[in-house]
Amino acid sequence: NAQRAGMLMALTSNMARIAGKEFDQLDKLLVTNLRRYNIEKLEWDVLRKSKVAIVDNREFIGTDAVRLLDADEFTDLARRNNPGFDRLDVKKQAKLLEREREQLELNYRKYVVDQVDEGITKVGAREKAALYGNSKAGTPVGEIARMFWQFKSFGVTYVNKHLRREFSRDGV
Repeated sequence: NAQRAGMLMALTSNMARIAGKEFDQLDKLLVTNLRRYNIEKLEWDVLRKSKVAIVDNREFIGTDAVRLLDADEFTDLARRNNPGFDRLDVKKQAKLLEREREQLELNYRKYVVDQVDEGITKVGAREKAALYGNSKAGTPVGEIARMFWQFKSFGVTYVNKHLRREFSRDGV
């Protein structure tokens, strides 16, 4: 959990550090990653207006920061995603603005959680299935498989998660 917390702090601190940049000024790999989570220029412009939390003199854009933004910040997103937005009554507009807020918060939360998970070499379900097959913990076959793979699972996880991700990135 300390690794996850450290990765989370580093990632959200970096987001706060680069919040002053326009979308087209961001690193190419970051833009590629953000786009995987439907965070484009308009979403970035809203996200970077999020309230920055300060902890121990370090700034962070946490996953709840989007929720704290004023609803008016989502107007451009609502106009882009809902033709005729300006012709709707105030109640319907408010509903659409809230939907845009929830969607951006969800996308940013998914981005952060996935990036933290990608940054940590922790055996996942895919690796366990490949290593242990159908064997069950507590059975002789299952325990032998777990004992055999105990110190080899890190390498398998590293290759499966990190190397596979790096070789499949755009431009590699």
